[in-house]
Amino acid sequence: EVDCVLIGPGLPRPDGMETGDDSTKELTERLLLKFPNKKWVIDGGSLQVIEPESIPKTAIITPNAKEFEMLFGERIMNQELRIMNEMVSEAARRFGITVLLKGPVDIVCSPEKCLEIKGGNAGMTKGGTGDVLAGLTAAFYAKNGAFLSATCASFINKKAGESLFDRVGLYFNASDLVNEIPVVMREYI
Repeated sequence: EVDCVLIGPGLPRPDGMETGDDSTKELTERLLLKFPNKKWVIDGGSLQVIEPESIPKTAIITPNAKEFEMLFGERIMNQELRIMNEMVSEAARRFGITVLLKGPVDIVCSPEKCLEIKGGNAGMTKGGTGDVLAGLTAAFYAKNGAFLSATCASFINKKAGESLFDRVGLYFNASDLVNEIPVVMREYI
């Protein structure tokens, strides 16, 4: 009955799993297969263990450069922005999904279009801040389209990070970022 499902944050990643433990992969692929028409936001542990062919067309994925490489087998880190854009766009078109590549410049691509979102700061590379972005993406996606949800989430998340940086420098955590989001949203709505 849910409008959108976020899967992956907090689930064991390959480097944290014990020998023979495929529970994240099994859980993720079983749910994606059972509910292919649900709106999905796939992040974290789930992104690191699934095959791209198992991603439903309704999904938004939120990889960082390392996760993008693990999922699609293409090295995107340290590429020119134009090349990164082409690679993300190709993945979105090939699999019919929306990709939000996290980085200093987020790249959001649907099968039809791409957008770059600049901003943020190094404080947003701390553990949990990507989970905040994934959660915000899912919140928007519950009532909006995939591309709009991913671009809005990226923009608001980056603005919240900038707002925190202006006040406290790099000394903020994921909880601070969560608390800053409604403050920033009031400025833009």
